[in-house]
Amino acid sequence: MFIIDPKEPRPQMTEMAMLLNGYDMNFDQEGPTTLPPAALFDTSLQDDAGANMTEGADSNETNSGSNMTNMTNMTNMTNMTHVSLPSATEEEASEEASGEEERDNEIYTVNGKAFDYMMHPIVLQTGKEYRIYVVNMLEFDLVNSFHIHGSMFDYYTAGTDETSDYITDIVTLSQGDRGIMEFRYAYPGTYMFHAHQTLFTDLGWMGLFDVRGDPVNTLRNDAT
Repeated sequence: MFIIDPKEPRPQMTEMAMLLNGYDMNFDQEGPTTLPPAALFDTSLQDDAGANMTEGADSNETNSGSNMTNMTNMTNMTNMTHVSLPSATEEEASEEASGEEERDNEIYTVNGKAFDYMMHPIVLQTGKEYRIYVVNMLEFDLVNSFHIHGSMFDYYTAGTDETSDYITDIVTLSQGDRGIMEFRYAYPGTYMFHAHQTLFTDLGWMGLFDVRGDPVNTLRNDAT
């Protein structure tokens, strides 16, 4: 993760960085996309009799036979360099026929270690402001998400503005997406944060905030 601060620093608060990712542990679908069988490639006529009919011919000859041979050679070259790969529909049909599936992850994490923040909750203090720089680097899944319990957060889309875009308790992130979350807790307790995809949480993407201190009676901006 690479963080660039604005020229005018953001308000001072405790900061955290959370990189969301996953691991394909069994490599079931490892490797490049398979090429079509050789039978589907256009054949070359370069070894056929007459393919080299122009060898030794006078460079100024313009007879029809020479022209026809040149056209044939050009066509063969075009065929050799124009290989048609299977379409997405054909690949899907092939996967279904062979029983193969797209690559996927067996483990989902925050900062590289599954369930780490469940086993070692992050200790926070009531009434204190916190900032999280979040980046979604999850591969093989189109979207990820970040949801917190017990509070709302100001969200800065892409982290490129100095004012928040909205207040929420969940943000959905596409591949490579990033943003900034700012929040605080008014009441002590243990609060979960996790993805809203059940599969991700079951396989490691969940954690806990251990919020300590006295209740703080401060009002946030009305989200409406």
